[in-house]
Amino acid sequence: MSYTSESELPEGTNLRRVFEVLELLGYKSTKDGLSLPNRVGTYFWYEENEYKSWTGIELDIYREDSVIKIGTRSRVSRSYWDLAHQNRTLKLIRDLFGGHFTTDAGRNRCWIPDGPPPSPLSSGSYLARWRFHNALGKARIYLMTRKLEGDIAREKPTGLAFMDQMNPRLLSNNL
Repeated sequence: MSYTSESELPEGTNLRRVFEVLELLGYKSTKDGLSLPNRVGTYFWYEENEYKSWTGIELDIYREDSVIKIGTRSRVSRSYWDLAHQNRTLKLIRDLFGGHFTTDAGRNRCWIPDGPPPSPLSSGSYLARWRFHNALGKARIYLMTRKLEGDIAREKPTGLAFMDQMNPRLLSNNL
């Protein structure tokens, strides 16, 4: 489950200005290797200071004819600040360019955080525990599949970093 939104901007909106606003909001242009029809940009936001972000925000821009649509997504395990920044992004884009946005909460309605923001200490502790458990899970999968034959032990990389990092035939490449 995730928190997704779609913003539709008025016809004639300057795409370059949209890119500039997103960069001012702290989004970084990314490449995910996917070729999606009408997608003209993909961005990601993550705040590392004071352990604010837990999952970040994914943002895609699509252009069909002269209409620009912007989709945002944060995961259900997102932090208070991830959600707050997603809401801020939706409001600012609508205020600057016009148009409207739609979320699960409704048209031009933002999500309401579940509670107050956690302290940096609490947020940092959560992240440390989450990263530790993810690393343990990765180690368990490696131990279950650490044989030199089978699907995991391919001669060449699959292109999926998670799987290639556990391939015993490619371990020397991962060091």
